[in-house]
Amino acid sequence: IHGVGIELLGTKAFEAFDLEYNIDILNGRGRTKTTVQNAKDNNDAKAVNALFGIKPHFIDGLKFGADIYHDIIPSNPGVLTRSSRINELILGGFITYKHDKLELLGEIFNIRHDDKTSGKDFNTLGYYLQGGYKVDKFTPYYRFDFINFKNGDPYFTPDDIDIKKHTLGLRWDILTWNALKFEYSHSDRRNSDNEDSFSVNSSFVF
Repeated sequence: IHGVGIELLGTKAFEAFDLEYNIDILNGRGRTKTTVQNAKDNNDAKAVNALFGIKPHFIDGLKFGADIYHDIIPSNPGVLTRSSRINELILGGFITYKHDKLELLGEIFNIRHDDKTSGKDFNTLGYYLQGGYKVDKFTPYYRFDFINFKNGDPYFTPDDIDIKKHTLGLRWDILTWNALKFEYSHSDRRNSDNEDSFSVNSSFVF
């Protein structure tokens, strides 16, 4: 769960394309990366998110769009590098192509932290690319993930480890509302040990 709040969403049809939009007002980030702010926010500022997607009529299965997110991360008392707030701005873009049995996905984002404690700006860049091909109820796929942290970002430290990750996966659509995913991943981690992992995930739609 990344945010708790209110969402307005909808679609608008035009002659050449369909427009999808999501507008969110959220409690936003907590003092740490793992904190989920449910009933209240630790400061008076709410996070605002806006996502817009375009589905052109002349290419069936294509969708692309952009996203912008803004929040003020509260200070973290007791941590010297977090004595003041951090202004956060996330800019992102995505593109998907799903037609017949082919599935192509891609997303890129930049996280900018304006740290009021140090007076410095920190930019983190990340993206992923994924391709899959469906055969009956099975979809084998490959995904590449990349994250490049700006060293010294007080919010991400000490987990700011740059990662290049290769994943081979198999999705099994058991039912219309349930799918199983089996994944093997190898991560090249800068200034840390490389990592190999295997995971099984069950996803439900309701």
